[in-house]
Amino acid sequence: MTFYSMPYTEVMRLPVRAFWFMSGQISRISAERDMRSLQIAIAAQSGEAAQKLIETLEKEYGEPPVKFDQAQLALNEQPDQEGLAFLKTIA
Repeated sequence: MTFYSMPYTEVMRLPVRAFWFMSGQISRISAERDMRSLQIAIAAQSGEAAQKLIETLEKEYGEPPVKFDQAQLALNEQPDQEGLAFLKTIA
């Protein structure tokens, strides 16, 4: 219940198969978190290991999505004159 942030009543409403499936995932996810914590602890002991971990995490993190609002898009958008002319010819 605590692991999935679900109140007791919601857990009791789960189908039995869903409950046991979710229960089986707890140890796997916990192991993944523990491995990450262990990597961080090891990296703290060595500069080279820390740099390697930073590179790995940066690769996993990737580029964050950029969110533009419509006003920004309208200001930055230049009409494609060539494309407009082509569309007018085929219309």
